Amino acid sequence: MTEVFLDTSFAIALSSVTDRNHLRAVQLANQIETNKTRLVTTQAILLEIGNALSKQRYRAAAIQLLESLETDPSVQVILLTNSLYRLAFNLFKQREDKECSNSHFETILRCFSDLEIR
Repeated sequence: MTEVFLDTSFAIALSSVTDRNHLRAVQLANQIETNKTRLVTTQAILLEIGNALSKQRYRAAAIQLLESLETDPSVQVILLTNSLYRLAFNLFKQREDKECSNSHFETILRCFSDLEIR
């Protein structure tokens, strides 16, 4: 079964009809469902999604999205353990060639996905 990493930007684009990537996210979501693709994400990503959608107008949708991700059997949520955080942070420190597109935290989150996919 094919696996893809669910990141924050995809979840936000899918949740917000005003997001410039909303239509593309809907197309990808349909493709993921049709192909029965397994989604992999981390608790850190779920926290980031909740934070990004924490404004009152998005709150109900954010709660619904997060609960559905946690209970969907086709979504694997990797627990954020201290050892996983340490491994990701060490990988982050070693990756001098990687630039941060939004924040250092985002790069650490990408390291989580690299560790889990290995």
